Amino acid sequence: MNTTRLSFQARKFFLLVVHFLFIAAALTSIGFLYHNEHYGQGISWLKTEHYEDTVAFSNQVKKDAWRVFQYAQCRDAFETNGNVDYSRIVADVYYGPGDERSYSLNEFILYAKSHGYYLDSNWELAFEETALSGKDNETFLVDWKAYDPKYSTDDLDATQTDAAKMTMEELSKEVLTYLGAYYYVNHNFLYVPSNFYFHIVYQDVESELPSSCSNSVGLSIDELKSLGKYVYIASNLPNDITNFTQPIHSLNAIAEEAAPYDEGSYEIMLAVNTSYPYTDAYSEANATYSVIRDIYIRSLVVTAISLLVCLVTFLLLMALSGHTGRGKEIHLHKFDEIKVELFLFFCLLGTLAALALYQRIGTKLIHLLVPLSHWYYWENILRLLVYYMAAFFAGFGLLRRYKAKTLAQNSMTSDCIHAFRLSMSRKTFTLLLLAGSFGYLLLNSFLLGSTLYLFWFFSGQGIRWFCIPLFLLWFGFNAFVLYRLLTQAMQNDKLNAALQHLSAGETSYKVASEEFSGKQKELAQTINNISTGLEAALQEKVRSERLKADLITNVSHDIKTPLTSIINYVDLIKREHISDPKILGYLDILEQKSQRLKNLTEDLVEASKASSGNVKLDIMDIDLVELVQQTTGEFEEKFASRNLSLVMGLPKHSLFISADGRRMWRILENLYNNAFKYAMEQSRVYVDVFAEGEFVYFTIKNTSSYPLNIRPDELTERFVRGDVSRSTEGSGLGLSIARSLTELQNGRFTIYIDGDLFKAELRFPIKNMPA
Repeated sequence: MNTTRLSFQARKFFLLVVHFLFIAAALTSIGFLYHNEHYGQGISWLKTEHYEDTVAFSNQVKKDAWRVFQYAQCRDAFETNGNVDYSRIVADVYYGPGDERSYSLNEFILYAKSHGYYLDSNWELAFEETALSGKDNETFLVDWKAYDPKYSTDDLDATQTDAAKMTMEELSKEVLTYLGAYYYVNHNFLYVPSNFYFHIVYQDVESELPSSCSNSVGLSIDELKSLGKYVYIASNLPNDITNFTQPIHSLNAIAEEAAPYDEGSYEIMLAVNTSYPYTDAYSEANATYSVIRDIYIRSLVVTAISLLVCLVTFLLLMALSGHTGRGKEIHLHKFDEIKVELFLFFCLLGTLAALALYQRIGTKLIHLLVPLSHWYYWENILRLLVYYMAAFFAGFGLLRRYKAKTLAQNSMTSDCIHAFRLSMSRKTFTLLLLAGSFGYLLLNSFLLGSTLYLFWFFSGQGIRWFCIPLFLLWFGFNAFVLYRLLTQAMQNDKLNAALQHLSAGETSYKVASEEFSGKQKELAQTINNISTGLEAALQEKVRSERLKADLITNVSHDIKTPLTSIINYVDLIKREHISDPKILGYLDILEQKSQRLKNLTEDLVEASKASSGNVKLDIMDIDLVELVQQTTGEFEEKFASRNLSLVMGLPKHSLFISADGRRMWRILENLYNNAFKYAMEQSRVYVDVFAEGEFVYFTIKNTSSYPLNIRPDELTERFVRGDVSRSTEGSGLGLSIARSLTELQNGRFTIYIDGDLFKAELRFPIKNMPA
C-alpha cells in the first residue's frame, strides 16, 4: 500500500515539474516574441517571405529618402569645392534692432556639444545632459538658413513671428540634424558601394543649369528599375511610379517639401538592388529578416505547445489534488486544517515576502544577467511568477478543502454568517427592515459617492478609470438588492396565498418551506404547523361528530324498540274498558309522555343526521308560496287553540326554489311549532314571503311569552330553548334541525331578537320558471 502511495505521489511530483518546466519554456519563447522588432504587428507579417515585401523595408527606404532629400538641400550650404567647410556661414539671426548675427557651421557644432548634443556612430542626433543643457532660453528670429533655401520670414505677421522664434539650442539641433543627414549619405551611399541608389535633379526656372546629386552615375532610369524595387517621382506626375509591395505613403509630399525652389521642377529616382550584392543596412536586414522569421514561427509553435502542456498538466494536477491513490480518500495536510481565512492570510504574507525578496535580489540578478533593453520584460515575468506560484499554492489548497467538503465548514466567514443568521432569526421584521435599510443606504452612498468623487476630482488622470468598476459594483449591488426585494415580495405573495387557502377552509394546504429563506422560511414553517394543527383538530372534530352521531343513532334505536312496546301496551290497556277514572288519568299521562319521548327520539336522530350532512335530498322545483299556504292551513286550528292570529303577507304569484319538498315541510313545521309553543297567547304571528334580488325570503315573527335573554345564535344550538324554565314541551332541537336542513339545501337560516320580538328568516336562491 505504501509503495502504491509513493508511486502516486511520484506521478504528481512529475506532473508538477513538467508543468513548471513548460511554463519556463513558454515564458522564454514569449520573451523572444516580445523583444522582436515585429512586436505589435501581429502574425500577418509572417506571410511575407522576402524582406523587400515588408513594411520595414518600405520604412527604411522612406527614412533614407528623407536623408537624401536633406542631403540635397544642405550639400551646397556645407561644402566648399566638394568638401565640408566648417567656417561657412549657415544662418543669420535677428535678436533685435541693431543686433543681427551670423553663425558658422563650426559655431553651431561647438554650441551643440557644450549643451549635450552630438552625432552618434550612425549619424543620428544623440543627447547627454551637461551643465549647460536647457539653460539658454534667449529667443531670436532666424532671417536666413543656408541649408533651407525656401525659408523666409518676410510674410509673417506679429503672431507668426513670435511663433517662429527659436533658441540657440533649438537651432543648433536643427543644423546638427541636417549635418547628420549629410554625413550619413556621404558615408553610406557615396563613399562606399550601396544597394540603395538615388538620382535627384532640381531645375529652377531662373537657372539654366539643373542642380543634381546622385550615386548612380552612368545608370539610366530603366537600368535602375531593373535592379529590383524602385520608386520614381516627378513634379509633373500626380503620383509616384513604384513596384513596392508595401507603398511608401506621403513620399510625394516629402519630395515637394524638400525641393529647394518654390517654382521649378524636380525628378527623383530611388531604387534598391534586391539581390543585395553589397554589405549595407539592406543586406543585413534581409539576412536578419529570414532568420528572425524562422525563429518567430518556431517560437509561436513552442509557445502553443508549452501552453497546451501547461494546461493539460494543470488539469491533471487538479484531478489528482488531495487524492492518495486509495479510492476516493482525500488527504489533507496539517495546514489544511486551519481556517480558510487564516490560510489565505498566510498565503498573502508569503507572497509579500517573496515580492520583497524579488525586489532586493531578483531585480539585481536580472540587471546582472539580462541586457538593459530586456529588464522591463523579465522583471514583470519574475513578478508574475511570484503571483502565479502564490495563486497555485492557495488555489490547490482550497481545491483540496473543497474535495474534502471542509471549505465552507472550516471557515470563519461561514461561522460568522451562521451566527448572524441565528441572531437575525430572533429579531422582528421591523428591526430587520431598519437594519437592512441602514446598511443599504450606507453602502449605496459609499459606492456612488466614491464614483462621483473619482470622476469629478480626477478627470483626465488614470485613476478615473476606477470609476467604471465602482459604477459596475454600484449597479450590481442595487441589482442584487432589487433581486432580494423581488424574491421576498414573491415569498410574501406565496405566504398570503397560503393564508387565503387556510381562511377558505383548506386546512390541508401546505407551502414548500424550502423555497423560502430567512424570516419568511420561519413564517412558512409556522403556517405549515398551523395547517397541520387545524387539520388534526378538524379530523378530531369530524371523528367526534361521527361518534356522537353514531351514539345518538344507536341509543335512539335502543330506546325506540321498548318505547314502541310501551305505546302499544298503553293502547291495549285503554281498549280493556277500564272504568276507574284514576287509572285512566294515569294512562293518559303515560301516553302523552311516551309520545313526547318518541318525538324527542325522532328529533334527536334527525338533528344528528342534518348536522352531519348525512341526509339524502330529493331536489326539485318547489313553489314556496304554495308550500307556506299549505303549512298555514295545517296549523290554523292549532294556532286558534292558543288564540294566536296568523297574519299572512304572501305574493299573488308563485316563487319557485330548488329544494327537497319533505325537508322544506319539516323546516316550516318546526318554525310554526316554535311559534305555537312560545308565542304569547292572544297575539299575532306574522308570516311573509317575498322576493328581493336573486333570492326568495320567508319570515315568521311573533312576540315571545317568555323573556328572550339569550343570543340569537344560541337558539339554534341543540337542546337550547327560549323557555329557560322548560315549562313547555319543546325538545330544543327544532330550530337546530331547521337551520341544518336549510343550509344543506344552499339556503340561509337567520334568527333576529329585539326585546321579546322573535323573528326567523329563510333565504333561498330564486328559481326562474318559464311562463
